[in-house]
Amino acid sequence: MKRSLAAWLAYAESTHPRSIAMGLERVRQVGQALGVLPWRVPSIIVAGTNGKGSVTAGCERILLRHGHRVGAGFSPHLTHFGERIHVDGEPAAEALMVAGFEAVDAAREATPLTYFEFATLVSLWCWRETGMTHTVLEVGLGGRLDAFNVVDAAVAVVTSIGLDHQEWLGDSREQIGVEKAGVLRPGQAVVLGPDMPSSVLARARTLACRVACYGSDFVVDRHADRLCLQAVSEPWRDALVDVDGVSMDARLAPQNLALAVEACAALSKLRRDATQAAIEEANLPGRMEWFLHANRRIVLDIAHNVDGARFLAERLRQQGRTPRVAVMGNLADKDTAGIATAMKALVSTWIAVPTAGPRGQSAETTADAVGGAVGTPVPAAMSVAAALADALACTRDDDVILVFGSFAVVEAARECLLNGRSAEAP
Repeated sequence: MKRSLAAWLAYAESTHPRSIAMGLERVRQVGQALGVLPWRVPSIIVAGTNGKGSVTAGCERILLRHGHRVGAGFSPHLTHFGERIHVDGEPAAEALMVAGFEAVDAAREATPLTYFEFATLVSLWCWRETGMTHTVLEVGLGGRLDAFNVVDAAVAVVTSIGLDHQEWLGDSREQIGVEKAGVLRPGQAVVLGPDMPSSVLARARTLACRVACYGSDFVVDRHADRLCLQAVSEPWRDALVDVDGVSMDARLAPQNLALAVEACAALSKLRRDATQAAIEEANLPGRMEWFLHANRRIVLDIAHNVDGARFLAERLRQQGRTPRVAVMGNLADKDTAGIATAMKALVSTWIAVPTAGPRGQSAETTADAVGGAVGTPVPAAMSVAAALADALACTRDDDVILVFGSFAVVEAARECLLNGRSAEAP
């Protein structure tokens, strides 16, 4: 009997005894048997702690606007698995993904694969079958041992380095930088976000990479009342001459879009009109995503670590949007108190919600951590839908409500808002 996509996903979660098993040998072995490795398509690989999804989405739109056929891999997904495997800007068709799972399962024989390794190989198979001319690969965890690192990408981006997933990557920015810089290759074009630790810079020097750094080589600056990309210095000023000054006022973070422009400029000559159009339309669910609901402005964001919360707070300040209420839920291995501290100058009223699963955290535990950080008791709601109803009840027309934290919390809020299921304010 032919398996559905849902059945294949359940199967993929069961073929390896561990959900995360670091290493590339299994993926490389099965990828070679499948005929997708070595990967011959010009690619951009995107690693880092925060901002990876936005950079990947920006690269995807820029390359599409320049006439390329683009496969983009995102990790994780918010609502459905197809969000992980984009074909020409859209989630892959379910029938295509099912065929990919069938092909990977046949090629692996007795080799155990994790869910993430299955997803990587299915992605490569789908992009080969659909004739993609370029691919953009978002690293899921780390870099050096992430499954997508079996691809020798033409361009590597490291967006940011912060403390997250310390149990896998190390407990300092320098150690985490070593893991993230594992995607670099000798002589490669490399684009780095701001404030990189010395471990990343040293790795790039050792490999004689061509490096462009945000802040010293290019920057987003205010020009004529607009945020614009500016080439500051060598080495890639010539590559940016046609797009220097492009407006970066967009839905995704301008800094991340600047990294995307630089990465694409290293891969392909860019045109101003196409780049501008791509920047204006680049979008990603759950990243500063706005909804108008019951006359309130609701913003969703997956900021789930301290650096992400700081970045979110700064973007809200830049936009002049002060949340009246914040609904937050996070996983047990995240620094909930640190996240609340990063946001407390902007938010006065909080509602905590639970997260499920082995790493889940109760609403009461989240409420205690947030309350301790902000110095005021925080109520705990039974669900995201209940928290949205409470937030509506204590706000007025045009107020801003922020829902943020884990992917699951943002997914639940999106489902409520898109389906109109959140309660109306009385």
